[in-house]
Amino acid sequence: LPKQTVWTEFGALAAELGKSVCNLGQGFPDWAPPPFAAQALLNVAEPESPVSAHQYARSAGLPALCEVLARRYSRHFNRDIDPATEIAVTVGATQALLVSLMSIIEAPGDEIIL
Repeated sequence: LPKQTVWTEFGALAAELGKSVCNLGQGFPDWAPPPFAAQALLNVAEPESPVSAHQYARSAGLPALCEVLARRYSRHFNRDIDPATEIAVTVGATQALLVSLMSIIEAPGDEIIL
């Protein structure tokens, strides 16, 4: 039998509670990526690709992606957004929530109640 994990517990609880909750646990998309996205991934994985996709990114995301996001959201929010200090690309909701909470919890004894 598979080992019980926090993800299987979250999944079971979310299934039990139905549409009244949003399961931010392990994701299982029920859709395929658009063909252009799948092709772009294949293109950068090619050995002769000019893009170095075979290297770890900095923890806040690839600088080129952060720059594109900063330009997009600078227009959206009508102010300059610094890609190096105001953009963070995460690997999923769990990391995004952790990073967000860590940025607002400042002192020993601060408490978060969920």
